[in-house]
Amino acid sequence: MPTYDKSIDPAREVEQLREALDRQPVIEQAKGMLMLLRACSADEAFTVLRTVSQRVNVKVFDIAAVIVAAASGQHPPCSPDPRTVADVLQYVRGLKPGSPGVVSDGEVADHLGDGGLV
Repeated sequence: MPTYDKSIDPAREVEQLREALDRQPVIEQAKGMLMLLRACSADEAFTVLRTVSQRVNVKVFDIAAVIVAAASGQHPPCSPDPRTVADVLQYVRGLKPGSPGVVSDGEVADHLGDGGLV
């Protein structure tokens, strides 16, 4: 029989679950975009998100938000620095981040404004 951990605050747990539910659609959209761009499975797309998250030290949701924003020409709900955006876009494209000329500062600005993912 499961035991109840009295140290867990039920209100905080509910808040965390609500946050997760609010963030899930953005993560699913980004996975779908990666599946299309890379012709991969949903599990492989999530692995890409998780790997990029670990490499640039940004939460998976924020990585997903950058991808969705870049594809839709909108600003992400988070405020990542331009170098992080460039790194995310390079990883998504399957390129090595920091490669000279791969993603320029102007292109990062385009992706945060009215540019596109590919």
